[in-house]
This record gives sequence, structure tokens and C-alpha cells, in this order.
Amino acid sequence: MTDQTADRVRHLVTGWAADAGEFVHDLAWSPDGNHLAVAAADGSVSVFGAGDGKLRWRADGHPLATTSVDWSPDGALVASGGQDSTVRLWNAADGREQAALACGSQWLEGLAWLSNGQLLTACGRELRLWSADGRSLQAFAPADSTVTGLDLLADDTFFSCCYGKVQHWRADDPDAAREFPWKDSLLSVAASPDGRWIAAACQDRSVHIWDRASGGDLAMRGYGTKVRLLSWDHRGRYLATDGALEALIVWDCAGSGPSGREPMYLPAHMEKVSDLRFTHGDSRFASGGEDGLVYIVRMDDRRPLFGLWDEAPVSKVAWSKDDSHLAVGHASGRVCVSPVPVNA
Repeated sequence: MTDQTADRVRHLVTGWAADAGEFVHDLAWSPDGNHLAVAAADGSVSVFGAGDGKLRWRADGHPLATTSVDWSPDGALVASGGQDSTVRLWNAADGREQAALACGSQWLEGLAWLSNGQLLTACGRELRLWSADGRSLQAFAPADSTVTGLDLLADDTFFSCCYGKVQHWRADDPDAAREFPWKDSLLSVAASPDGRWIAAACQDRSVHIWDRASGGDLAMRGYGTKVRLLSWDHRGRYLATDGALEALIVWDCAGSGPSGREPMYLPAHMEKVSDLRFTHGDSRFASGGEDGLVYIVRMDDRRPLFGLWDEAPVSKVAWSKDDSHLAVGHASGRVCVSPVPVNA
């Protein structure tokens, strides 16, 4: 690390590192925290032991890139999706394929397990719900255009976005329960954990946010680049975004919300931010950049606590369920896991 910010933070120690093959598209911790699943650009799905980094199994998941991976709530299955319009279900213990789901005519945009063990997929304009043994349970009304974002709430309702709108869905209803319109290309969606706010990243270099109860909305503008990344802290107070080449941008949504407030600019990276994620239970978040740097920032005092550097750009970061470890994926295929002290 050579920039001024890096000189002020403590170095994060790497617990283990492994090779996932090619560019790391996605990372997912098992529910018990004992394993880490990796989706890579060579089409593979890999599962490593979270404690020792040893490869448990690797499968040739998809003819093209594997872009998404996630564990079923009971930890028995790993779901992977890719550019072949297919989701595959794998036995989490040994990597045997259990089912292949034909999800649509375009590559997969997202997948998420509901708490009851059903699997939600977004592929092209199609949203579908599947059983854990691969049966189609529900086909939702097609979106007006390609679904570009998906976000699941704790109550198993979910949000999707496409050009011109965000839609709120219930698993037992094929039609959207509610729509939040905005005439622009929406690139991702994230609802605050308490369900109060809905945020969408926009092609026009803005973040649009709705108050779910009233339907009132506002646009946060002034970004230097288009916004893709959105992450809420566990209380639904802070919304962290990308959109500035050398800074992380955080909005305070407490009380009446971000209207009339200036965002916080937290200098960190020397190149574009590639991923950012808040922890599950406190005010820290991790950011990774194309400069190969990872920072862990604490919002209580708005300062970086730890840093990590690799020669290859960071592509993905993921916190363990108990927030004690951070997994980092790189464009080179390197995956590393570091223990993160809670108090510093």
C-alpha cells in the first residue's frame, strides 16, 4: 500500500489463500460459517474449507462463466447460476449435481434462497420460484425489460428492478404487489433491512430512493460515474455506494432520511471501487477496488481500520455470518480469507 490512506491503517493478516481458477464473480459463506463457495469466470463452482482453505470440491458448473452462487438455508445445497441461462443445484457435501433449472433465454441476473428453502431466480425478464429439488413453483409476471437487480428481505418478500421501475413481490402472488416508477435505467436495487427505504442505482449517475410507506422519492445526484453498488448497514441508517473514483460515498438516512443532507466522502481507493459490503451486525463495511486494495471502515468514527493489498484487482468481498472473517476474491482467481478483529 502506498497511498496516504493506506499508511494510516493496520495491515489485515491473511488467514489463507487459494486459487479458484479465474476471475471471481461471487463468494458465499455457508450458513454454519465452515465453508466458502466461489463462482469463477471459467465456469467452475468451488467449495473451500473456511478454516484451512483446502479445496473440498470443484465442479464444472456452466459452459460459460459462473456468475452467482449461494447456499440453501439448511446448508445442504449450493446453487450456482451463469451465462448459460441455467441454475444448477449441487450437493454441498461432495459436489454432485442434484438438478439443472432452465431459467430463461438470457444469462442469469441473480438468485436468492428464501428462508423456507425455495429458490428465487432472475433471468432476462423472467422471475421464477423453484423447490429445492428443482421443480418450478411460480412464474411471476414478466418484467418490461431485463431484470437488472434483485434484493430479498427477511420476510421473504423481494424487490426487482428493470428499466423504469422497482417492483415489490410476494412469493405467493404472480403479480407485483407494488411498483415504484422512475424513468431511467436502474442497475441495482437494495432495500434497507427494516424495509423503510428502497434504493436503486441509476445509469444517469444518481441514486434514487423511495420511502416505502409514503411512496415519496428523491434523487441523490452529483456522482462522478454511474452507480452500481449499494449496501445498507444492519440498522438501515447508512447507505454506502460507489460512484466516485477515489472515494466511498455514504448517505445518512436516519430520522426523516437523506433529503437536505450532504453525503459523506470517505477517501480510500486509488482506482474504481469494485465491491462494498456492510457487516451483518455493526457499523463496519468492507470495500474492494481495482487498485487491489481492501479497506474496512467503521462508520462510528468514519475511518479505515484495516487494509489489505494484492497485485490483482479486487472483484468481490463477503463477510462471514458472524462478521469475524472477510473473504476477498480477485480478478486473478485468488481467494483469501482474513480474520477481522471486532474491536480496534
